[in-house]
Amino acid sequence: MRSMEIWQVRQKNLELLARNHSREELASALDYADTNYLNQLIRGHARIGDRTAKKIYEKFELESLWLETPHPNLWGSEDGSSAVNDTPAQYTTLVQVARIPEISWVAASGWDEAIDLFEPGDAYAWHSTTVKCSSRTYALKVRGDSMVNPRGRPTYFEDDVILVDPEQRGAVTTGDRVIALLADPSLAIERRVTFKSIIFDGSQTYLKPLNPAWDNIRDEFTVLGKILSVIGP
Repeated sequence: MRSMEIWQVRQKNLELLARNHSREELASALDYADTNYLNQLIRGHARIGDRTAKKIYEKFELESLWLETPHPNLWGSEDGSSAVNDTPAQYTTLVQVARIPEISWVAASGWDEAIDLFEPGDAYAWHSTTVKCSSRTYALKVRGDSMVNPRGRPTYFEDDVILVDPEQRGAVTTGDRVIALLADPSLAIERRVTFKSIIFDGSQTYLKPLNPAWDNIRDEFTVLGKILSVIGP
């Protein structure tokens, strides 16, 4: 059985798209200035990450998980001949693909009211990811600039979509990025949340922005979830 990693499956399926669209059209759809980087993706010299995959889905209105699903009967063999005798069962992926609901936004500033208008199964949008996560994982869109890191990475910009796993909230260490809930008994109804790095300093625990223009937060809080990655926009 031939095993493939998810980036290899995406690369082969991008080749399929390139058969039906000119490379100039593909490059333009992905907002590339020319076809140079697109050619690297098609040849497998660069890997298609979750952000690029999301853009491909949106621009070409593909069915869910099409890009991550092997289509060997359409790929053809390496010598250019048809592979009609190949079946999808001959190909496996080493990484599972999860569908993640984007349910709200979170402030990368101070404490802001949490907004979640959805029932289970509903979402603003759905995202695909290969990051290992629990079934309770969800996505949030970032608002504000307190997590923009002027020193480089990690950094989180306005409208970035972040992956949050509540099952990992008890396993955070210093420097991990988290979604935190303000522990204020006077807020009986409102839920005030923020997105920051968590810092454990001796007996003190506080929230630290990546942008030095913002102050640390030393209010009492509860960790709601750990940030696993940026998956959008």
